[in-house]
Amino acid sequence: MLDLLLTIAAFLIVILILVAVHEFGHLIVARLANVKVLRFSIGFGKVIWSRVDKHGTEFALSLVPLGGYVKMLDETEGAVPENLKRYALNNASPWWRIAIAAAGPAANVLLTAAILSSIYMIGTTKPIPYIGEIADDSPAALAGMVGGEELVQIDKNEVDSWNMASMNLILKAGETAPFEIVTNKDSYLIHVEDWIEDEFGVNPYSSLGFMPATPPIVYSVQLRSPAENAGLQSGDVFRSINENRVYSFRSVASAISSHPETALDVVVERAGVERKLTLVPQLQVSSSGVEFGWAGIQFQDAMREIQYNPIKAIAIGSSETYRYVVVLLDSLYKIFTGQVSTRGLAGPVGIADIAKRSLTFGLESFFFFLAMLSLGLGIFNLLPLPILDGGHIVYALYELVTRKQVTVKMRIIANGVSMVLIAGLIILTLFNDIARIAS
Repeated sequence: MLDLLLTIAAFLIVILILVAVHEFGHLIVARLANVKVLRFSIGFGKVIWSRVDKHGTEFALSLVPLGGYVKMLDETEGAVPENLKRYALNNASPWWRIAIAAAGPAANVLLTAAILSSIYMIGTTKPIPYIGEIADDSPAALAGMVGGEELVQIDKNEVDSWNMASMNLILKAGETAPFEIVTNKDSYLIHVEDWIEDEFGVNPYSSLGFMPATPPIVYSVQLRSPAENAGLQSGDVFRSINENRVYSFRSVASAISSHPETALDVVVERAGVERKLTLVPQLQVSSSGVEFGWAGIQFQDAMREIQYNPIKAIAIGSSETYRYVVVLLDSLYKIFTGQVSTRGLAGPVGIADIAKRSLTFGLESFFFFLAMLSLGLGIFNLLPLPILDGGHIVYALYELVTRKQVTVKMRIIANGVSMVLIAGLIILTLFNDIARIAS
């Protein structure tokens, strides 16, 4: 029950913030254009709370919290008194109508940039894109990768974290052309065919044959432990155990755990020199009676601390926002052209679940998710469907080209088609959510 309440609360917080920002974008530019705003609503349906400001705009909370809207004076939607016609949306210039429609998505993009910039200003830690073992017969293995490397570039784009790596790899989704991965040791040409075109939870690097890993670097050694007895020191890097190469903390931990009271021939690198040691893990017994080996080693986290001054933080936050826009547009194009499956799309249930999980991971995780969802909302609303902002932009562009407004009949037909398409999308994403939960 508590988990359900947290999911609902996280979803409502996300919707409240995103819708408020989006609709305020419309509101602000509409007032600049001297267009009268009748109602600013968060949610649809029956109004459950409202108040009217000095401009005569009703600010409302409505019953169904799945979006929101800004209702403006408009002769295409009803009769307008003669003295108010100059404040009607339909009488604003096409350029102002384009600006009003684009202001909502623009506000969402600005929110994303603001959140990312704030994260960099406050300071954050990012997982270093360190690669552990390589899966046999995977694209990475076939390219010659052996593990124990840090990602540096993907197709000439610099990479400083797993988030950045994922973003650049997703651009390759559905493609067959080879691409280059550069590490701190070498460069590799990765060959793929219709890559990750039909997956629910796209995990691009595991699809290539590697996963994020903690490097086998000793952070500390417990006093009077088997590790201290073996001569291990802070800063030592494990290279092999019993002549088997190791590239990650997981491999070292597995070897130690599975060999209690067994002498292990260990090779570590210390200050650039390899040293041979003998480690005898101590026998331990878990509460369930399982025997395992223990050495008393704590490994160094593969994290990078990042904090910038305000100017650099804004520059980097804006740059990352642009790169995420490119990824989203590329993904939309590939979905519409059939290069990538629609199975990865999430609906309200999926979004609520992700919101809840991000909130449990901490505020930074939650705000990062909020930033990504805000960007997605902004880009989605630019699709050229009449019931979305992109459709209103198309109407205004049509008027600029033809010098004629779109007829009421054309609007009715276009709105009907849009409703069918949006309803189909909602059904599709809900099906994906159910299938994802079931799997």
